[in-house]
Amino acid sequence: MPAFAGPDPSVYQSGNFNASHTRMSKRGSRVLRYALINATHNVVKNNATFKAYYDSKMSEGRSHYNALGHCAGKLVRIIFKMLTSDVPFNLE
Repeated sequence: MPAFAGPDPSVYQSGNFNASHTRMSKRGSRVLRYALINATHNVVKNNATFKAYYDSKMSEGRSHYNALGHCAGKLVRIIFKMLTSDVPFNLE
């Protein structure tokens, strides 16, 4: 599902070589990706789980926007699960 929204990592490989550092693929909608990154920025500031995930990515040596991209992918997976799950979520 993150591939549709665009914050998935691109793959660069040739033969036995696998690149360790790749960029965001940007296959999805530019507007959706922009909205997700902005929403993720606010979620990281206000949610302890996302803040811990963001801090773990920053401690790995990633840049701010790279860590936000990882958090945006996590947010997309959570939103997708909420939309496709039969269990009602209580948002109160």
